[in-house]
Amino acid sequence: MQLIDQVPIWLVIVLTFGVTSLAFELGFRAGVWRSRNRPKEDDKSLGALVGGLLGLLAFMLAFTTGFALNQYINRKSLVIQDANSIGTTYLRTDFLPPDDGDAAKALLREYTDIRIAAASASDISRAVARTREIQDELWAIAVRNGNATPDSEVVGLFIDALNTMIDTHTERVTFTQGARVPSLMWGLLYGLSIVSFLMTGVQSSHDGKRNLLAMLLFTLGFSAVIVLIIELDRSQQGLLTVSQQALLDLQQQLNAAP
Repeated sequence: MQLIDQVPIWLVIVLTFGVTSLAFELGFRAGVWRSRNRPKEDDKSLGALVGGLLGLLAFMLAFTTGFALNQYINRKSLVIQDANSIGTTYLRTDFLPPDDGDAAKALLREYTDIRIAAASASDISRAVARTREIQDELWAIAVRNGNATPDSEVVGLFIDALNTMIDTHTERVTFTQGARVPSLMWGLLYGLSIVSFLMTGVQSSHDGKRNLLAMLLFTLGFSAVIVLIIELDRSQQGLLTVSQQALLDLQQQLNAAP
């Protein structure tokens, strides 16, 4: 879990707005002091510098948003793949002997319940551990039947479906826990934003007065984009959670199946 995951969204908004506003104000005051003490210095290059910083900040925001959005889309796609792989494995349990087939079906029902519960759990380590235990039990059933009937193509179909289900689970865990906006990227984004707002404040001081409306819109817009990135990056909490509807539909089908 990253440090930013422990910060509530409302606090992220307050901190982001506060830090950027403070940077702008410090820049403005520094610019006023500089104008009074060094009035003859040439500031023609300041506008180009601020424009370059804001352009770089816009690029970083677009890049980070695109990264988070891509990972969010991948997580949504993996939910559907997960449901499909579990459903296929469940259907192919009919190729197993009755006792093993019934045992596998019971395990797959529990497996589906855990996958759904894990999506809204703050700590998924227990769910992941139990999921892997179920995978091991299902694999033991597959190995036992594969060794008993090595030439059986239908048992091979069950094994193939089980392999796909296990691989899909691994991908989901990887994308949920590992495929996140890196801490370094967050640091660069906030560092660049502070410098950009600071220099924007310096440039604004040349007019001798603050443009409060422009500053307010600028800081609020930046804060809104940051919140959007966080919502996309977390994906298991907040407003933009990944829908588990495919797994919920599968759960109903499995519970209704004989």
